[in-house]
Amino acid sequence: MVPADLQKTVSELLRQQQDTSLQSAVTIFAERKESGTGKYQSLIPLSRPGPGQQYRFEVDLDACTGCKSCVTACHTMNGLDRQETWRKVGTLEQTETGSLPFSQTVTSACHHCLEPACALGCPVKAYEKDPVTGIVRHLDDQCIGCQYCMMMCPYDVPVYNARLGIVRKCDMCSARLAQGEAPACAQACPTDAIRIGIVEQAELSAQPFLPAAADPHVTVPSTLYKKRDGLPEGLRAANHFQLQAEASHQPLVWMLLLSQAGVGLLLWQALSLSLEWRPSLWATPVAVGLVALALVLATLHLGRPLKAWRFMLGLKTSWMSREILAFNLFMMSAAVEFWDQGFHAPGWTLGKSLLLGTGLLGIFCSGMIYVETRRATWSRFRCFLRFGGSTLLLGLFGLLLLARNDPVIGLTLLLLVVKCLLEAREHWPLRPGSSLPLRALLLQWKLLGSWTLTRWMAAWVCASALILALAGASPASWLVLAAAACFIGEYCERSLFFRSALSRGMPGL
Repeated sequence: MVPADLQKTVSELLRQQQDTSLQSAVTIFAERKESGTGKYQSLIPLSRPGPGQQYRFEVDLDACTGCKSCVTACHTMNGLDRQETWRKVGTLEQTETGSLPFSQTVTSACHHCLEPACALGCPVKAYEKDPVTGIVRHLDDQCIGCQYCMMMCPYDVPVYNARLGIVRKCDMCSARLAQGEAPACAQACPTDAIRIGIVEQAELSAQPFLPAAADPHVTVPSTLYKKRDGLPEGLRAANHFQLQAEASHQPLVWMLLLSQAGVGLLLWQALSLSLEWRPSLWATPVAVGLVALALVLATLHLGRPLKAWRFMLGLKTSWMSREILAFNLFMMSAAVEFWDQGFHAPGWTLGKSLLLGTGLLGIFCSGMIYVETRRATWSRFRCFLRFGGSTLLLGLFGLLLLARNDPVIGLTLLLLVVKCLLEAREHWPLRPGSSLPLRALLLQWKLLGSWTLTRWMAAWVCASALILALAGASPASWLVLAAAACFIGEYCERSLFFRSALSRGMPGL
């Protein structure tokens, strides 16, 4: 005897197979070709957007087969490099227990958002949103290749081209649209799953988006995904549990560590005067040298460093522009202080106060650069815990090595323990609000386990060396070992900060 539930399920599947309204994408395509129905005329609107309107991609999920013809056409028509892709195809899958198996391919490119995060974060205003069409264009000639827009975009749309030293992205084939031609992806799709539509911008905030994608209320994407019966509940990206490390951004790692060490040294030098510790005449020149080296190394992260002077254009919206300005003011203050009094002038001067103020402002802007991306692993607490902790800890080690203040050894050990304990809280997944997302924890302890173990082993060596220095057994040698171990640990921590940053992107890509 066949169970009644199974008979019902088979009967329903047979009914759907015979229902002409539920034909497959291949059948629909064949019927259109046989009937001679026009293809390209229906892929774009007949008129341009009016006031308060803009173009958008409209994707028919029932028609999308995941063939990636759109990807190939986009790549070919735009002359992209081999590893450069502006349109991608991902997959959503059913994950709820007891539900019928379900899989949905999803094609996506730039969503030409109403409030594009890429444009807000760009320090040189290399993005513009066309006031007539609403298309978000990237200005290649303006770009300096800082790649900050890639961090800001919640859908991982911009792509860095190492050969050109700039970021590029989809512009909806605006040149073709201006001539009445559909974009390459739309023309190449054999099932007409992609077309261009016009939408009222005021309606975009209420428009539904894809499950498992980033919060659409942040940038208000314009792409419309349509499905006849809607998408079922409980969908998740097919690669949800796939662990993939992000780029290490080594120039940024060194820039952050050295700038924070320099500013921290200035901070503790100022405090040493009020706490009656032994100050160091070398603290200020060493601090300025560290920050200067950090700025030089930061230019290695730029694809076009000679055009970095354009950073002033983005001061209104970009934290990166503000960071660059703050550290430039720091170096100007250093030049004035050196010309006026010399770095070895005793006491605390107005120039050194300006140095410390602009340096702390630069560290704050550095933290806000990553907080503004809204990534789960770059929360406000996590960024400022690491950046502020490194500033205090590395700066204190600098003063300890330069001035050999015995009371500072105990304070350094205490600060190291507190910072490590606060970091360790994030590795306990049962603490709500203070732990990292599970995927980030798996990424750090599985794929990047050697980096994580090195970070904690270095912290243990540093603490042990400080304890031995406090005991009075060859304190100078133990302090050097502690400082080296501390820097290695902070280097691993900062590398993990970038490599374990969860990229949001479109689901299933």
